[in-house]
Amino acid sequence: MEKRSINKWDSIMKDDEFSEEDQVKLESPTSVWLRSQYPDKVIAVGSVTGNRYVFDRGGSEALVDSRDAPEMLGKIHGMNPCCGRAIPMYYFTEVGG
Repeated sequence: MEKRSINKWDSIMKDDEFSEEDQVKLESPTSVWLRSQYPDKVIAVGSVTGNRYVFDRGGSEALVDSRDAPEMLGKIHGMNPCCGRAIPMYYFTEVGG
């Protein structure tokens, strides 16, 4: 009886053996987590989707549509020097980013 060689590398397919249906297509995430840096409650409305996002207090997080996130990440407060803060502070930061 003939012995069979079992090699773990024998079963691996080469790149040219994959069809296009086998390829995994990576898509950008549909939503991201944002954290509020504002010390009070913030209600934001997404400019693209019109979704309403509620951040109950400073440090709270919400899941935001990725199409709304760039504009929300650009919002700043605290630029008024009469209030003792001339350095801009962003309302939101991306969690894990």
